[in-house]
Amino acid sequence: MREKKMKSAITARLLFGGTDPMPGLPFSVADLYWKTRFRVGDPVFFCELPDGDAVLFVNALEYGRAKKEASGCRIELLEPLLKKAETDSASVAIAAYLKRLGITTIEAHHAMPFGIIRRIEKSGLAVTEAKGDWYPQRMVKTAQELSAIKKAQEATGRAMREAMALIRKARVASGGILLNEKGEIITSEYVQNCMRMRLLQENCFGASIIVACGDQAADPHKIGSGPLQAHLPIVIDVFPRSLETLYWADMTRTVFKGEPTKECAAMYRAVLEAQKIAEDMTKAGVDGNDIQQAVERHFIGSGYKTGKKDKIMQGFIHSVGHGVGLDIHEKPGIGKAHMPLPEGSVVTIEPGLYYLGIGGVRIEDMVVVQKDGAHNLTGFPKELGEMIL
Repeated sequence: MREKKMKSAITARLLFGGTDPMPGLPFSVADLYWKTRFRVGDPVFFCELPDGDAVLFVNALEYGRAKKEASGCRIELLEPLLKKAETDSASVAIAAYLKRLGITTIEAHHAMPFGIIRRIEKSGLAVTEAKGDWYPQRMVKTAQELSAIKKAQEATGRAMREAMALIRKARVASGGILLNEKGEIITSEYVQNCMRMRLLQENCFGASIIVACGDQAADPHKIGSGPLQAHLPIVIDVFPRSLETLYWADMTRTVFKGEPTKECAAMYRAVLEAQKIAEDMTKAGVDGNDIQQAVERHFIGSGYKTGKKDKIMQGFIHSVGHGVGLDIHEKPGIGKAHMPLPEGSVVTIEPGLYYLGIGGVRIEDMVVVQKDGAHNLTGFPKELGEMIL
């Protein structure tokens, strides 16, 4: 397409990133994949012009594939732009291209690296920070997106069942340590690796999986390490990404090998009740903050206080939930911020309680926000009796 100079608006939006989910590849940007559906590991530039035109800039290596696979944009070959600008810097060449169109200002995606911003500014374009979400419409999922998330959650459930089966078959040695059929100590790492292998069989990748026992479970994001023990809460939180669709899933269960202590059993019931309160309140248009406050009131009324103890925050110390899609944490949220839940969004509902000396309990499902309530995508047991292995 010939370069056609803009006559009116002078601001263009610019994004830099890749979309491949594998670890070690830089600048994976979900907004880029959502808009173009183009899978690319090495980062590329994507620009939205003021006339509504969208341009994906790729090198010769990716050009043919981009022409076939990318949607919602036209493809611009990078090498001629480099030659015309007499530079080996893609950002400088693209800045020159945009200046020829009459663009004077770039609105930069929030993931834009600082070095690229500086090169664009030195090329004579002003750069402003993007305000708000790049594509707020990402919150509302299509039927195809919901299907992808549900499929990933079903795979997550099968990995969870495998972890629970390992713990169920374990025998309890002296000191409450769990052993497998070979007499080997069952550790957090062992269960994590077994789940990771199962997820790969399901074409999903779980880079981080939480298997945290006892006081480790009192830290919500502690991955967990070392031997698992009987009668203590074991928080298993698995959040893989589908390698097929790039959509995430998220699920947490708290299990026990043998009967839990009375304190843990009471805490589990309080968390399960909190989750039901939150799920019953979840529907389109409800403010996520209202759900957060209801859960907080429930815990306080049940005798579970939140605050610092021994200089560590304990109790209900996080939000009720977060959005899930092409990012594991995305909007909308159910927390301190006031945010109405859009119809068609997917959110987690994951209240939890955390106390050193007792452990932690968290239960997490994913639901679709609908006009008349929440549709649960998880379909996995969570009653206390089913979590005693």
